[in-house]
Amino acid sequence: MSFRECAARSWGSAWSILARMPFFLIFYVAALACTFALPHLLPGMTSTDNLADTMPASAPALSAMNLVRVVINSLLAIKIHRMVLLGEGETPLFPTQGRALLRYFGLYLLIGVVTLMLGLLAILAGKLLFSARFGLPLAVIAALAVGLFLATRISLLFSALALGSRFALKAAWRDSRSHAWWIAGIMCIVTIPPMVIGVAVAVAANPLLADTQPAQRLMLTVAGQSLLSVLMSTLSATALSWLYIRFARELRGLVETASTVDVPRENGRSE
Repeated sequence: MSFRECAARSWGSAWSILARMPFFLIFYVAALACTFALPHLLPGMTSTDNLADTMPASAPALSAMNLVRVVINSLLAIKIHRMVLLGEGETPLFPTQGRALLRYFGLYLLIGVVTLMLGLLAILAGKLLFSARFGLPLAVIAALAVGLFLATRISLLFSALALGSRFALKAAWRDSRSHAWWIAGIMCIVTIPPMVIGVAVAVAANPLLADTQPAQRLMLTVAGQSLLSVLMSTLSATALSWLYIRFARELRGLVETASTVDVPRENGRSE
């Protein structure tokens, strides 16, 4: 499978899922919209007069909603992976008895924590080691680049986890060896265009929303955020699924092993 074919199949799979199961995706749009809207509905958040006072009080709610969004996006991505790789339908909602969701969520958190730690170390290093004007920004950019590189090297694990594999970072690292630029290129080509379009639409719509009522503005804003989030999750999952097909070797063996272990377990229960 060539680079162009991989990108085309990623887009084609996303379009096929959208055409076959629109209500399935609308469910996730609605769920995400609730998480985007809820922090704005908290007491004191509707006014910006005392924003410095209200933000600390709302920080726990914002953090909780961020985690809920990660769970929702993980659940959606797992279903997309299994639709592309197994031809599975909308059910079951929690494949592999929820183990896939826990591992997938854990990988999201691992990447986030490592990137955050790299950013903090870069800021510290920038203050201690760099006196030049652009030293600190360059250190932060370098830390983000390292974080993206690490995320790219283990990105094939997302599809394997969705199929029931164990948490095998070393296997994902070995399968992506010498393919990091290929993987990063596919992810950029598939996900950046809708992201740019979404930002352009938001910028163009901002003057129009300024004259609307606060409630209407909130509804339109969270609807746009939720649609873009679901679209990005769908495209990312389809792209990673085809990248898994293209490059996974050791991970595929782990998935097959996990499948043979789970089947006897289910048969034992049915007896």
